[in-house]
Formats: sequence, structure tokens, C-alpha cells
Amino acid sequence: MPIEYQDKILQFTIRTITFLKQSGRDLKFEIFERLNTGSVALNDQELRNCVYRGKYNKLLKEMSEFTDFKYLTGLTKPDRRMADIELVLRFCAFYHATYLKYKPPMKKFLNNDMLKYQNISDEDAQELKDKFKNGLMIVRSMFDKNAFKRYYRGKEDSINGYWEPKKFNFSLYDVLLGILCTQDRNVIYQKMDSIREGFIDLMVNDESFINSIELSTSSIQAVVNRFDKFRIMVQDITGINSHETRIFSMTLKKELFHKNPTCAICNQQILSIDDSAVDHIEQYWNGGRTIPENARLTHRYCNWSRPRKE
Repeated sequence: MPIEYQDKILQFTIRTITFLKQSGRDLKFEIFERLNTGSVALNDQELRNCVYRGKYNKLLKEMSEFTDFKYLTGLTKPDRRMADIELVLRFCAFYHATYLKYKPPMKKFLNNDMLKYQNISDEDAQELKDKFKNGLMIVRSMFDKNAFKRYYRGKEDSINGYWEPKKFNFSLYDVLLGILCTQDRNVIYQKMDSIREGFIDLMVNDESFINSIELSTSSIQAVVNRFDKFRIMVQDITGINSHETRIFSMTLKKELFHKNPTCAICNQQILSIDDSAVDHIEQYWNGGRTIPENARLTHRYCNWSRPRKE
């Protein structure tokens, strides 16, 4: 090689970044992210896969292979961009920290969980797997293919409601698994229809819950609001809270629907049992009891849009 080229190589400046042992993990993650300028940039979970290697990372991959998880998410094989792994991590992070200790942004919340449990113990790993399986089993029994999708009430020009056909809702995923994973299956299965009905009711009638799953979903207020709403509802229905529940049983709803699927408010036919609501004739907040004699079948939209003083 000619001397002039040798000189250029020998005298060329190579810039480096040296990480000290005590360097912060967030700094390492950010620098790695900046240097990741290839033709296909790595996403957050792909970066975590590199930065937080260890037992926990392997556990997340193992959990993503659970049959019920793949069924509910519609995945037939591992996602090539690790979206399935990040979903499992979301569950684990909320299970470890609880929603009451959640702090945005979500990326850092998930990073912190991977760092803290990078070398997770066998005991803690087994606990995670057991709780995840428990939550998945309950959710599959309760919602099947509609799990983690929103139900929409009808509108004035089209009173029939419907399930979101495709869009996966991360907020619903977090709250359903986060609350149900710790529940006794025997207790939940006895009240499953009522819990399902109550959850749909939250999605169509509770504006603060709807906002928490649609707007600024990663804010502390939204996270706490949606978790609290569902947790309290489950406790009411399972009898942990002592006052009378306002949700009628699914058994009664089926009886009314099969007897006469006509809305008591608009007098039009209700096409789907999921689009029907059992309403109090004498309203609950006025002292009306949750008993068959005080029940009527309505469209969810009609029940929501009726005058509150009725």
C-alpha cells in the first residue's frame, strides 16, 4: 500500500464512547438507541433484547409462547419485531410494580422492570408464569376472540352496537390481565357473566373509563382510573364490597332476551345480546333494587341516552 494511504489510515481519528461500570442504564439505552441508525431501526423491545440480556428476557419469550396468549392476540408465530414480547413485559411490569406505582413514560417503566428483574429468581419466574396463565384463562373464558377489543354502543342514526373488529387495545389488555390474574378462578367463574356485562357497561356508559382507554392512555391519571374502575366493579360483583351490586345477572338477561328481544325504550328489535342492557325500572340511584321485578331490556345506546330523570 502506498505510503500516503498508510499515513491516512494510521492517522485517522476513530471516535468512541466508553461506558464505565457505574454508568447509568438509561444512558446506555439512549446511546445504543442513537447509534442504531441501520436501514431498519430497532424498536424499544428489540433494544431491550440487546441491553437487558439474561434470565428475565428468556422468560418473557417463553411466556409469549403460552397457548392462550397466542390465541387471544391472534399470533400464530413469534412477531418478527418482538411486539408479542413487549406485551408480555407490560403484564409483568404492572404485576411487579402495581398500577399504583406506575410512572410515565411507558418506555422507562418497562425498561426499569427489565433491569430490576434481569436475573430473576426461579421462584419469582414461576409466580409470574402462574399469574399470567391464570389471567389468560379467565379472559379467554370471558371474552374469547373479543378480548382486548373495545365494544361500542350504537348511535342515534344506528342504535345497534358492535365489537371493534380488529384494533387491539393495549389499555384493555393491561387492566383485564392486571386485575384478573390474581383472582380465584372458582369465584370469578361463578360471577363471570356479570363481570363480563359490567366490563362492557364500563366501555359504553362510563365516560371517564372510556377516556382512560382512548385518550392520553399512558398518563398516571388514565392508568389509575381504568384499573380502579374495573377493580372496584369486580369486588362489587364477587361480594368483596358489601353493598348491593347494580349489575343484573347474565341469566336474567338471557331470559329477557330470548323471551322478547325488544327494547323497552325505543320498541325496536335488539339484534345481539351483547348490544342489550338490563336496566332498572326504578333507577338504582333512586333506591331501585337489582331484582328481576325491577328489570327491563333495552339497547345499550337507548339506556345510555335516556333522560337521567326518567
